Amino acid sequence: MTVQFDRDVRIKVEGLDIAGLHASFRIVKTLRKEPNTCELTIFNLSQPHRDEIAQSKAPIVEIKAGYKGRDDPGAALIEVPALPFGAGDDEPEEPGLVFLGNVRDADSGFEPPDWITSLESGDGEKATRFSRINKSFVAGTSLATVLNEVAKSMSVGIGNAKKQIAKGNLLEAGKAFLNSVTVSGQSSKELDRIVKSAGLEWSIQDGALQLLELRKPLADVSIVLAPDTGLIGSPTIGNDGIVRVRSLLNSDIVPGRELEIDSKVLTQGPSEGGLADVLGVNLDLDAALGLGGAESGSRFRAERVEYIGSNYDRDYYCDIEAVEL
Repeated sequence: MTVQFDRDVRIKVEGLDIAGLHASFRIVKTLRKEPNTCELTIFNLSQPHRDEIAQSKAPIVEIKAGYKGRDDPGAALIEVPALPFGAGDDEPEEPGLVFLGNVRDADSGFEPPDWITSLESGDGEKATRFSRINKSFVAGTSLATVLNEVAKSMSVGIGNAKKQIAKGNLLEAGKAFLNSVTVSGQSSKELDRIVKSAGLEWSIQDGALQLLELRKPLADVSIVLAPDTGLIGSPTIGNDGIVRVRSLLNSDIVPGRELEIDSKVLTQGPSEGGLADVLGVNLDLDAALGLGGAESGSRFRAERVEYIGSNYDRDYYCDIEAVEL
């Protein structure tokens, strides 16, 4: 059983360490091309710091969240191949990153007795909306090389692409163009065109490009969610086939991550008005998803993760939307 208490939240705004002040956040991350977002509220920043943030141009926001005094972030992580998370680590790691992006709107106001600073931020907004590229490549250039150049034009990191290509997980990315190729125009649209032609999908996660094979999860680790590893309540499934799960806040639960949900029951979501809701009964998770029983397991890919947290009150959890693998 893992331990999840004594939260550890670390927030920086343009290098300014928000320590000793109350702060709360709502972060939404998805596998879509639209930027991930963050709503950050900070209480009682000093006047000089409020002015500094207001005068900065698109200041960087970094939020890390986890738990103190422990090596693992909560839910059980199974590496591929399986290894216990943290094996061989001598020192506890600092909390994991849950958001990295730029402020697009900052506002401060006095609501007695507090000064409240509200920051709305986006991850990779400039990269997806304004970056452009005009570059030609000779025949025989690898897709990986082209992807790297497009990422550079967007001023985002290459992310998992290099690692995945090296592992051979993104087989198409190692292939070469038979003819010369030109990428010209809005970088995000060119990236979309190239990635789709290779049977891949992309998103920007914490300032870096993330590539996945279509409908496949990240290849590094799988997270087991169970009542003793952070699962809160029972998973629900809607008529749209989306499984909705709540867990204690865990920075390793990210869009694209494979989840193994250790729950024997599935509750029909109340908003769906299904038969199970009307009758007040539970549905077997595997049967509802057509997985063929417990032996098949309950494997999903996280499509959307909403992180709700603060460093001072009770809210500290993830709301996850996932699809069956």
